[in-house]
Amino acid sequence: MEPAVGWGTVSGWRTVAACGCAAALALAALVGCGGGDTDDGSDQEAGPPSEQASADGEQSEAEGEPSTLIVSGGSGGGSDAAGGSSGSDAGGSSGSAAGGMGGSVGGSAGSAAGGTGSATGGTGGLATGGMGGSVIGTGGSAAGGAGAAAPSAGSSGAGATSAMGGSGATGDSSPADGAAAGAEPWPPIEPGQLTAGEWSDLENWDFFQEVLSTQDWGTMEAYWGFETSGRIPVQVVANDTPVVNAQVSVFDVQGESLWMAVSDAYGQAELFTGMFGEEEGPFTIRATLGDESDEVQIDSGFDEFPVVLSFTQFEPPPPALDLMFVVDTTGSMSDELRYIQAELADVIQQVESGVGEQLSVRLSVNFYRDTTDAYVVRTFPFTTDIPQALDALAEQNAEGGGDFPEAVDQALQAAVEQQAWDPDATARLLFLVLDAPPHHVDECVTRVQVATEMAAAQGIAIVPVSASGIDKDTEFLLRFLSVATGGTYVFLTDDSGIGGSHLPTAPTIGQYEVEYLNDLMVRLIMEQLGYE
Repeated sequence: MEPAVGWGTVSGWRTVAACGCAAALALAALVGCGGGDTDDGSDQEAGPPSEQASADGEQSEAEGEPSTLIVSGGSGGGSDAAGGSSGSDAGGSSGSAAGGMGGSVGGSAGSAAGGTGSATGGTGGLATGGMGGSVIGTGGSAAGGAGAAAPSAGSSGAGATSAMGGSGATGDSSPADGAAAGAEPWPPIEPGQLTAGEWSDLENWDFFQEVLSTQDWGTMEAYWGFETSGRIPVQVVANDTPVVNAQVSVFDVQGESLWMAVSDAYGQAELFTGMFGEEEGPFTIRATLGDESDEVQIDSGFDEFPVVLSFTQFEPPPPALDLMFVVDTTGSMSDELRYIQAELADVIQQVESGVGEQLSVRLSVNFYRDTTDAYVVRTFPFTTDIPQALDALAEQNAEGGGDFPEAVDQALQAAVEQQAWDPDATARLLFLVLDAPPHHVDECVTRVQVATEMAAAQGIAIVPVSASGIDKDTEFLLRFLSVATGGTYVFLTDDSGIGGSHLPTAPTIGQYEVEYLNDLMVRLIMEQLGYE
């Protein structure tokens, strides 16, 4: 795949697409802020804003109706699967519905019957199962339930295109901590089963700010201590070529640094004038790299176009990727951990096979639980020995926890501060896979804020991947992390029929596409490396 070159416009940004890359893809644990899985009321923490949002769970007016379309996936076995006995048609432009209890087996040209009012997946249809199997036609989505099936766009349910089944897997059957002692080992999980969506608040900035101004969600920034309205997008170029790894900073009138970032493969960086406190202009924006430097003064924050800083020359570094997975391994992740392990391993293998020897890849896998478990944070340093890192990933199981919040803060701190990130890498990417927030106490919230600020200063893009059980307060925290570090927000969906419900209510976002998680993550890695 050739890198995109030239000028474009993305959400108000006048961007230079990346070029110059020869290839595409490829703290000792602190005690006191850990958590677990089910809220036992033992923590004396402030009540979250979502408890005061509308009790009926309605979306705010700023929300759009999500579009759900499987756009990629592997080939399957082509078998049929029967759903429940009381299915009903749902219709609608997104074809959203509940699948049959115990429905199973995906495949190209797979179909599924939901009972009364059943629907056919059509050519390339997908049927996956377990408790609450699902049926997906063109543009269709599905959630687990008691045997309902939805046709696409309210029609007879005949899908027409681009929804390929998985590998004939039979839905969620993973135990809490792997196979029981003395039992036969569980068969390998095939990748390409978990489904997910992606939403970039940076690319939908007006929408994001509108959401944060609503009555339901307007308190989220104050609750987590993030203030994003002072955003300043910056573009660093040298003769129209994007400059990678320039140190970009914003200073107040006294010359004090307010926020630091690093330009990415597109020469872009995100600055904030008052992320953790109000600041008034004028501001100085400065970019430096080696002997090159440029600066400009502005009066206020966000504008339709970025602040452009120019160098006279730039030599692109050899393409390199630092990739880190930080995974919650408490008991509540047991319904999805084995699937996530398969997906993440497949992502790395796709990176390696798609890149060959042109791209240097270093991988780090990290895991966390809470302060009462066998470990709080378990880290593995960056390595070029990818099989070794994948073995460490495969060895993990899910157990422990106890209450809802977990040691997210300590995991982020260890990932950002204790790992040796490569300052010369083309991209530094941290996937944070979790289903619960940190404890909402001052020490833990501050630790999250500091780790986020340090990640931005090192050019580490945080991409949260929210699993089943995420609540609205956690959703917004994860979106703040991605905004502050130039990342994006990823969330698992119910379309796979695997695991529990992934949000009590839909994400507070606009339209999005449902993709297989492994393909989505590979796409994001390619984009971070500068390839469209």
